[in-house]
Amino acid sequence: MPAYEYRCDTCQSPTTINTSIANYEATFANKALVCDACDGSGLLLRVYRPFRFKLPMPDHYNPSAGQYVSGEKHLKDIFKQKSDEATERTGIPHSFAPVDLRDTEALGVTREGLEEDAARRHDAGLPVPPLPK
Repeated sequence: MPAYEYRCDTCQSPTTINTSIANYEATFANKALVCDACDGSGLLLRVYRPFRFKLPMPDHYNPSAGQYVSGEKHLKDIFKQKSDEATERTGIPHSFAPVDLRDTEALGVTREGLEEDAARRHDAGLPVPPLPK
């Protein structure tokens, strides 16, 4: 069942309405809702949040795999095979995995590290890229 989020324009109190889409359209949509938390002096405004979705990986040549791949599963299978080969060749356990370069947490990038790098670049007279928000 969908959850519809609202926030009071006066007291900023959050309100969530859990109801079916049909009931929401009939009962709540396009109607002014008053806030119960501040005794009806504020109006509830709908909060819209972005949602994440993942696009399928297109067929492409992947230099890490050294060949064309036809999707994420195919790439993971190739990395598994290459990991097994490297483990057998070196005797050291390997576990290759695709990494999203936009995932700063997985890469170990911190806000403090970015700020230190920006300060170092600034002191050296180099251009400083904008920091992500």
